[in-house]
Amino acid sequence: MLEDPSVFNRPDVLAAPWPATNLVASARDLARLYAAAVGPVDDVRLLDAEMSAALAHTCSIGLDEVLGEPSHFGSGVQRPTARLPLLGPASYGHDGHAGSLALADPRFSVGMAFTTDVSPPVGGASAAALTLVAAARHCLNASGRNTT
Repeated sequence: MLEDPSVFNRPDVLAAPWPATNLVASARDLARLYAAAVGPVDDVRLLDAEMSAALAHTCSIGLDEVLGEPSHFGSGVQRPTARLPLLGPASYGHDGHAGSLALADPRFSVGMAFTTDVSPPVGGASAAALTLVAAARHCLNASGRNTT
């Protein structure tokens, strides 16, 4: 199926339950979701600070036997690694098929996301997503906006 990524746009595939594959969302909506996990968005906060920290608490760390690289997971979210540094040590999020990435960082009360319809040869965050996150990390660190 991955030989033709356009298959993911078919209505029958969009309606099927494909774990870890078929989340359909815009970057704006993903960013709002992650931002609301670490701070209020339109006066709504989805998780209090304690629950956000619990979500990010390390549940698994070590070599991913499928990908052959180090991995670090909280409760269903990825934590920073050398390949996926996110915004820093407090960040959590998840990369996905076609180079997408969504994340939150409670230090800055920020969520951000990158989505694309161009599928790279391998899954995970694309170079474009990682470049965007690196630029955001630089700007946030330089701003002194750290809320913790």
